[in-house]
Amino acid sequence: MHRPLLMMLIMLAAVGGCGKKKLPPLHPVEGTVFRQGSAVGNGGSLHLAPMQEDLQYTLTAEIDLHGRFKVSAVDTQDKSGKPQPGAPEGIYRVTYHPANADEHNTAVELEATFTVQAGKNNEWKIELVK
Repeated sequence: MHRPLLMMLIMLAAVGGCGKKKLPPLHPVEGTVFRQGSAVGNGGSLHLAPMQEDLQYTLTAEIDLHGRFKVSAVDTQDKSGKPQPGAPEGIYRVTYHPANADEHNTAVELEATFTVQAGKNNEWKIELVK
């Protein structure tokens, strides 16, 4: 009598877990943001946009007062919103968001692309032109 109920629960658990994709493998990405040869010392953040389209995660990095950053991924389907360190392998466009944005100090999309490689030292040096 309990066996059919147990089988039904197992099937529901299997079907319920099929719709959600997990984050792809993440690889450490860190670096420093520079402006005119000096590390940016006023904080801010970076947003990474992959060149490929199919995304279910966002990639960001907070810039500390020494210009250093570490990239984190957040699964957009995970209600906890807990960031995981690193980024999936791929090529990314990067946008710099200054800490104190105003009409003279706005976000800058960098012209260069940046690559994350598995098993490599993904240490980026980002030079702001504007």
